[in-house]
Amino acid sequence: MMKDVHILLVDDQPQARAALTTLLSGKGYHVSSAENAAAAVVALARRPFDLMIAEAGPGGPGGPQPWDLLENLAEPPALIVLTGRPSLESAIGAVNARAAGYLLKPCAPATLLASVEAALGRHAQDRHYAHLLHELRRQVGTAMELLNALMAEESEAGGAGGHEEGMLRVGGLLVGANRRAVAVGGEPLPLTPIEHKLLRCLGEANGQLQGYAVLAEQIYGYRASEKEAAALLKSHARNLRRKLPPGYLVTVRNAGYLLVDPTRAPEAASPEHFLEVGGVRLAMQEPVAVS
Repeated sequence: MMKDVHILLVDDQPQARAALTTLLSGKGYHVSSAENAAAAVVALARRPFDLMIAEAGPGGPGGPQPWDLLENLAEPPALIVLTGRPSLESAIGAVNARAAGYLLKPCAPATLLASVEAALGRHAQDRHYAHLLHELRRQVGTAMELLNALMAEESEAGGAGGHEEGMLRVGGLLVGANRRAVAVGGEPLPLTPIEHKLLRCLGEANGQLQGYAVLAEQIYGYRASEKEAAALLKSHARNLRRKLPPGYLVTVRNAGYLLVDPTRAPEAASPEHFLEVGGVRLAMQEPVAVS
């Protein structure tokens, strides 16, 4: 049996509370009791509980149900619902609240104790997994901060698309060789395999325009016409643009895509940032047919 387990009993019948308190205390549990929902709210605010055993209300607008008392708690206890008047409404409510048990009164002591033990076991496991997830997120956040700090030390010569050991940097965007190693502003950026390949190809181009056919060949491994390639890439580019902060992914109509650092001043652009359209040489900082 787990040590230092605290259980809250909520029942409006003094005899039932006394009987349950005696049963559970005899098994080594620390038991507190409340005669109604208001008293239960006060008890829950005073200390954390591992388990709450409460009787279901009659339903309807008459008053709160046991699971309603746990809604705003940061770490709610496990819940076992007792009822002398079972109903479909209360059963559905208990299931939706992930109650560990729904027991009919009168309940045999052995049945209640077995349900209590199972509920506490599952609750301890849930807390353990929640702790592991929190720790994992913390470590990932720390790793991304360190990665950002290392990449920030790169010289400006690395510029847009500078990379080290397979990592590309474009402004606040980091693109690793693995699609799970992509982040923007220090936050992981989930991408599909095609979106990641498209982003890598554009990042490796160091801010230069990449035509549809060139990108399609790099991503899919076969040659396609510009029209066919544009159709293949259109939805992936649209989804990628939605995930990226504004200004990173630029579409030049009937030509292709390029990845730029939106924080760079226009005058910092290299002389290669020009596009030939219909025999006219346009600087990429000037308005062109983009979307």
